[in-house]
Amino acid sequence: MSTTRASFCVTSFDEADALRRLVRSSYRFASLVSEWVIIDHRSRDRTPLVIDALRGELALRKISLVTVREPRDLSASLTMADLRNQLLDMASSPLVVMADADFVFGPAFPSVLSAASTVIGPTQNHAVGFARPVIWDRIRTKKCGRIKDHGRVWVHKWRPGIVLRDAVRYSQTFGEGRWEDVVSADGRPLRVERLTKKRLPRPNTLVSINVKPADRLDLRSTMTRFMQDCTRGEASGNWLENYEAGTVRRQPAYEFVDMDLTGWKINAPNLRLGYDA
Repeated sequence: MSTTRASFCVTSFDEADALRRLVRSSYRFASLVSEWVIIDHRSRDRTPLVIDALRGELALRKISLVTVREPRDLSASLTMADLRNQLLDMASSPLVVMADADFVFGPAFPSVLSAASTVIGPTQNHAVGFARPVIWDRIRTKKCGRIKDHGRVWVHKWRPGIVLRDAVRYSQTFGEGRWEDVVSADGRPLRVERLTKKRLPRPNTLVSINVKPADRLDLRSTMTRFMQDCTRGEASGNWLENYEAGTVRRQPAYEFVDMDLTGWKINAPNLRLGYDA
């Protein structure tokens, strides 16, 4: 692949502040971003206003914005894999970075993107996988973006995060339907290059900030189990209706690890987030 410019893709549900933080964290390496592709997944907060504001910011940096609103909720007929495939179909660059709304990129991410561009395509790889730390409870950063202190951490083990757009699709089959899986578009075995050592994240690449109010965390804890029940034919209707009816299962508690991220840099200066546990 001759260039490291990529389409950066994300789907967002009621995460206006996180979405703005995510997109702005890519401005430090704007020359590598060909476009942002955003699905506003039936958000009920200020997400449309944030997207409108980001449009002007991106234009100043010569980054395109492709966005659509998806009004349907998650169900057997609209899975997370379907949303990921929608993003792939909307993207225009061969190289795609698939992000979550609560990601924040760090100054080392361009080196990961550059490495990905050398191992995808010419070497017959379909995707590049890497791990990321997930921060809970609270996070504070200094003016330079260096993490000053944070709450509990768990590590999201390596998953394909940078993919060759036309070589892959997503299927709601991973973890018995709980998560979306990356599969090759032509049915051949998937080839994933891992850019991690011992499945640990590279410092200063990116972090996932899962600092949310308790009600939001509770809602999110039911999504993967609902997707599993949908794919098994054991749930009908959509996710939010089932949540309101109290008919959803919650996933087990995460296994937090002893990982100190103090001193890591992310492209989010003067960040102050925290909720009472």
